[in-house]
Amino acid sequence: MGKHPLLVMLRDQGTDSRTAELRHQTLGAVITYMADKIAQQGGWKDPTAEDVSRARVRAGLLFSTFAGIVTLREAIPGDPFSQAEPETLRVELTRIATEIIIGGPPGVSAGDLAKGQVIS
Repeated sequence: MGKHPLLVMLRDQGTDSRTAELRHQTLGAVITYMADKIAQQGGWKDPTAEDVSRARVRAGLLFSTFAGIVTLREAIPGDPFSQAEPETLRVELTRIATEIIIGGPPGVSAGDLAKGQVIS
């Protein structure tokens, strides 16, 4: 199996300015897309600069989590984590992603968030 395209993009530390700019634009677009989805999920009609910043931080956390999973699974192919079934990963990632996206208040469990409990 070849290298995952995400890994290639993240690992390429070449000095070519065009490659660096493409990487910056591509990863920035991913973060922007995810931040927009987070804002939509939050029902933000007219987000403030602080809301946008908070959404971008959450998007970066979420993207970094996914990138880390891809990296780690490829780096240690014989490990139980790398061999975990997709459904197992999906369940755990849903819980983690829901908590990051919704950013529930203290005292609300990730399980409640993953079940779609409305936070007010």
